Amino acid sequence: MVKVSVVLPIYNVEPYLRKCLDSLLGQTLKEIQIIAVDDGSPDNSASIVDEYAEKDSRVYPIHKKNGGVSAARNDGLSVATGKYIFFCDSDDWLDKSALEILYDKAEKENADVVIGDFAQSDEVNHLPRRMFSNEFSTDDPKVLDIIQEMVMPKGYTKLSSSVFSGGYCMAAPWHHLIRHKLIKENHLRYNLKVRGMFDDGLFMLEVFEHARIVAYVSKITYYYRVVPGSITNRYNSKILEIYQSVYQEIDLFIRKYNKNEAFCKAYALRIFAYLNKSIAVYFLRPENKKSDKEKYKELLNVLRSEPYVTAIKNVNIKDFGTINSKVLAIVLRLHLYKVYWNIKKCTFRV
Repeated sequence: MVKVSVVLPIYNVEPYLRKCLDSLLGQTLKEIQIIAVDDGSPDNSASIVDEYAEKDSRVYPIHKKNGGVSAARNDGLSVATGKYIFFCDSDDWLDKSALEILYDKAEKENADVVIGDFAQSDEVNHLPRRMFSNEFSTDDPKVLDIIQEMVMPKGYTKLSSSVFSGGYCMAAPWHHLIRHKLIKENHLRYNLKVRGMFDDGLFMLEVFEHARIVAYVSKITYYYRVVPGSITNRYNSKILEIYQSVYQEIDLFIRKYNKNEAFCKAYALRIFAYLNKSIAVYFLRPENKKSDKEKYKELLNVLRSEPYVTAIKNVNIKDFGTINSKVLAIVLRLHLYKVYWNIKKCTFRV
């Protein structure tokens, strides 16, 4: 019996892929399936996948035309046979006992989702990220609602419940072990409409909407590689438009499940995060050839439009995880837009 199906989307990761695959095949939990989805990689990733598949029958290769990470994950889900699903990015790697730790916790607690810790790493230095203040297993609907809300902020948040105090963003799929039955019965797939932006968050919102028991084990199970020049930090002239497509999908989710005010306040944390990110990847990038005056005018138009107006008005400032974020939120709430602009300019680094 396959205990865990690992869905591994692969694109242009030749320098890192062997380390990732070795960490998966070296897991102490042996009853696993590794669905390696080559998403039309232009490098030698495809041949590496085939090489590993020849050596170990647990590697299930899929070769396809490039369609993006979400489509690749969906293709992996379509052939998965394991009791649980684990999503892994192909430039990252796992602790050797990661899947066994998560699987054992899931079986012990009868959990639909098990969350583990991760570390940001450049292979030399490891920065641990603890997801919650303490270990737990819960079926309390109020606590499950707060865990779902924690998909929204980026980084650390002060969102708390009766069983934990504060925690880290839940949006990334790669530190969760998810019951396959939950995904199949609720027909969950990655959203292809948002062009790779928050598609993982939308997926995890759906997962937590249907999960009845969620558990957390405070062990580093996953190593997230910090890659210089990541695409998420590059200039993007379409970023504001892409964010709007994300907001549309979240709004649909809110209406579909009749989410409450607390959820909407958590949603405001995501809007703030995207606003700040737009400064870094669009407004202040040297590739943006508009004048400073034109950039500021465009920013004003954004700040005076939805959903930013409502987010600025309604966000719980105490839920931000850093003093810097709280200060920026207060500045915007006071309509001190020029002060916000100048702070961002002074702290911007290419």
